[in-house]
Parts: sequence; C-alpha cells; structure tokens
Amino acid sequence: MNDSVYYRDECGVTVNLYIASELDDRERAIGLRQDTRFPDEPRTSFTITDAPSSEWTLRLRIPSWTSSAAVKVNGRLLEAPPGASSYFSIGRTWKKGDRVDLDFPMSLAAEPFPDEPRAQAFLYGPIVLAGDLGAQGLTEELILDRPGPAVGKIPMNVPTLHASGKKLEDWIERDDSAPLTFRAAGSEGGVALRPLNQLWGRYVTYVVIAVRVSVSDRHPMDPGSKSRCIRGC
Repeated sequence: MNDSVYYRDECGVTVNLYIASELDDRERAIGLRQDTRFPDEPRTSFTITDAPSSEWTLRLRIPSWTSSAAVKVNGRLLEAPPGASSYFSIGRTWKKGDRVDLDFPMSLAAEPFPDEPRAQAFLYGPIVLAGDLGAQGLTEELILDRPGPAVGKIPMNVPTLHASGKKLEDWIERDDSAPLTFRAAGSEGGVALRPLNQLWGRYVTYVVIAVRVSVSDRHPMDPGSKSRCIRGC
C-alpha cells in the first residue's frame, strides 16, 4: 500500500491514494505532506515541505465516484474543474509552504445485480454500505474456528427495503449517530447502513428493493387495489 500512494517521474509527482502521509524525494528535493481524514471527510490537503528551484507537476487522481471535485492552490480556486476518472495536473515552480486543497464530494449510488436488478448494494462514494442486522444470537461457538458462521442454526431475517422516491436520498437518510452511517426505509422500521469494513455481526450487502406504486402510476385498466408493492426497481 505504501508504494502506491505516490509515484514520481521526470515531470513530477502523481498522487494515487488519499491517506495521511508524507513524501520525501531527496533525489529531486521534493517533499510534501498530505493531511486528510478521508473517507470520514471528502477532502484532502497537501503542503509542500521542500521544492527545487525548477518547475514540476503535481498530478492528483480524481476518482470516478465524484462529480464535482474542486482544487485550490494557496486558497485560490482553480477555474478548470477536474473531471472524474482522470488526473488533474498542476505545473508550476512550487515553493515551500504552498498548499493544495482537493474536495471530492461523495454521494449515494446503487449497484444492482447484473441478472437481478431487484437486488441492489449501496455505496457512498467508494464506501460499500451494508445493512447492519445486529449480532443477536451469534455466539463465539457459531463464529470462531469455522470457514463461515453457522447461520442455519440461528436464521437471519433480511428485511426488504422500500424505495419511496426517484432519488436514493429520498428514502435513504444520513444518520448522525456515527460517521458514514445512513438509515433506509425498511419492512421492519428501517435498516441502518454502515461501512462494510466496520461491521462484525450479521449484515447484508445486497437487498431486495420494493417500489411503492400509487394509483396514478397504474394502468387505468388495472383492477388491482389503490396501491400495490412491486418487487423491483
């Protein structure tokens, strides 16, 4: 991992990963410090700690999951907006103490199964979110020293989520009780969605989505009730 954060060539330095770290390229007299709390916060900053007298280029990777990244140099917003899935290059004669700020807002996204669009996983930026189903009934005997938990002995009830709007934000809301936590409308009072790497009990990544269709959305010849729940998306 450490050898993938920065790359260097004859033109300058490329930043691939956003991790609090420092680069000390003594051969070219280039030094920089990266300060960030990503992914808890969707931004990072770089401070030049050493620089040669000649011009060199700082290249920043702009992730595919952001659509409105912004770059500032010494507090000044650069006019050219960075494009997603690209590298944003800043070439200049850098000085010690120069600062670069990169903001990359994150948003919710759904990832359906290719052959079953009703089953979807959710992401926030690059973070895979999973439904937290708790750890009730799970004992060490059922978990430890096994290739997988003996879920058959303690059946798991996976709720269906209910989509109630065109946008994910219409029915998946932020939960300020913990960073990167959301709550989705579900069949049993809602489901907490948390980063997958933070869950140690029961969890589900792909869930079935039910869409509530009102009478105005139905065909006029449909003899069904005033509203119905369709398993689909």
